[in-house]
Amino acid sequence: MRLKAKAVLLTAVLASGAATAAVTEQNFLLKTTGDLVALCGVSKDDSNAIAAIHFCHGYVLGLDHYGAATGRVFRNKLYCIPEDTKTTRNQAIEMFVKWAADNPQYMSEPPFDGLIRWSMNTWPCPKAAETQTQPSKAAKTQTQPSGVK
Repeated sequence: MRLKAKAVLLTAVLASGAATAAVTEQNFLLKTTGDLVALCGVSKDDSNAIAAIHFCHGYVLGLDHYGAATGRVFRNKLYCIPEDTKTTRNQAIEMFVKWAADNPQYMSEPPFDGLIRWSMNTWPCPKAAETQTQPSKAAKTQTQPSGVK
């Protein structure tokens, strides 16, 4: 009977969402996507909440800045955020944490890989055939051999 009561209590706690694991110092070493998810999904009641969420925001924004600074641009190559999106940074981070819960198989990957994988899944770029436009009249004439009208 006592075991059954503990199981019911544990189930109630898990269902309420109150069983969020506390952020540890190890998470700040950011070795895996799981570490980034722990920081980004930190509970407001966690003693490391402020540091964790700021670390998360800095990492996510830093990835975009790194790409721009090094010429290894990821945006509009690997993922394509629509220009008219109204998604805030906080909303995007919530989306990332939810995606991670649905995709635990990627939590041992490096955090960069997990974040890019989520971005590609969330904002896929159009296929090359969809983005190609009809050549302009000038382009058409340039591709024809000289003397052909």
